[in-house]
Amino acid sequence: MGREAEAMNRKSALKRKFTIVVDDGDRVKPTPQTVERLTPDPIARLVAEGKLSTDDERAALAIAAAIRIVASPLYTRSSRPDLARGSRTTASGAAADWAVECELRYLAWAEDMHDLRHPIGPVLDFVLDGVSLRALEKKWRRRHGTLLPQIKDALALYWRRR
Repeated sequence: MGREAEAMNRKSALKRKFTIVVDDGDRVKPTPQTVERLTPDPIARLVAEGKLSTDDERAALAIAAAIRIVASPLYTRSSRPDLARGSRTTASGAAADWAVECELRYLAWAEDMHDLRHPIGPVLDFVLDGVSLRALEKKWRRRHGTLLPQIKDALALYWRRR
């Protein structure tokens, strides 16, 4: 009986050690991936609040598309060796013309931003990564409320290049 009782005590001790008890009043926190997925898009939120115009939203979407076009050679498209290492697949007709136009517009906008000494990083973080304005201000060490006008100006500058 001594050995059996000792084994039962060890077994129950292990159960207590590895059992997670959650009280009814406690909330289980979501994973970081769930939080990221449930975070609202800052562009759509600012348009809904009236702080960004629909032209600003369109400019943000156009910048995101242009970045994907410019960065497309960096991505591997296939597991086939002849298409690996980021080689482009060729598009023809209107799609190719549109891609070239987007790329040229983006590059000209980036040069204009550089000439005006406006940083392009906060705009790209906002448009591509969906970082909130508050997080951007913290990351780029700006005062509260200073990045929204800069981002609006950058989006308006891109939209005027159409």
